[in-house]
Amino acid sequence: SGASVRSIVRASGGNLLVGFVKGSVATTTAGVHTLVTVDGNAPSVPTFRFHGAGFVQSIRNETTKQEVVIGYTLLAGEILEIDLNTVNYRATSNYYGDVRGRVFAFGSETVLHLLPGLNNIYVYSTGTDFRIIWRDTFWSID
Repeated sequence: SGASVRSIVRASGGNLLVGFVKGSVATTTAGVHTLVTVDGNAPSVPTFRFHGAGFVQSIRNETTKQEVVIGYTLLAGEILEIDLNTVNYRATSNYYGDVRGRVFAFGSETVLHLLPGLNNIYVYSTGTDFRIIWRDTFWSID
């Protein structure tokens, strides 16, 4: 599928950079610590999907030193989806709907992104399975 433009920035030297997203979505399923490789050349904003029962304490990208503190208990069969897109930030439970009031972070409640290349992701939780979903994003000079 095609690409969608995310942002346009004028860089030093007068070059125009256009940020875009490739059409496919990459996913990974993992345990408490996972290495995530972003194939794009611009930071990417992840979505985390947890399946309960269990407790989700926090998500940390050790590569960027960013952490989202959650402190949320999932019931059996509950799905918690945390979309960290800064424009449409969401924290949604399939049982309770909007649960953004229960998701907190240090400094800014929604800041956690993946850098191009390798990212060390730590998910501090007990009893949950989780999935990390992101799009490879790209800067280009047009």
